[in-house]
Amino acid sequence: DMKQRVLNVNSLRGHDSEIFPFKKNVRVENANGNRMSMAKLTPGTSILIYFDQKSGERTITNIIVLSTGKKQTKGKSAPSS
Repeated sequence: DMKQRVLNVNSLRGHDSEIFPFKKNVRVENANGNRMSMAKLTPGTSILIYFDQKSGERTITNIIVLSTGKKQTKGKSAPSS
């Protein structure tokens, strides 16, 4: 959610979902180290998040995009995982 500046992430293991607040200047890059924009993070994108946690508050320091999400056609739901 770009307006609220939060990233909703599903974990690889289990069915847990976590919320990560992010700042405007968070670094997003692909596996080769090339910078990307936050707008490239669509549902289904596989990412690796590096963050600091102080006093129970998380701050994303870096996001690495491992693979991009597929755009869904209107009216179709995502397959269950």
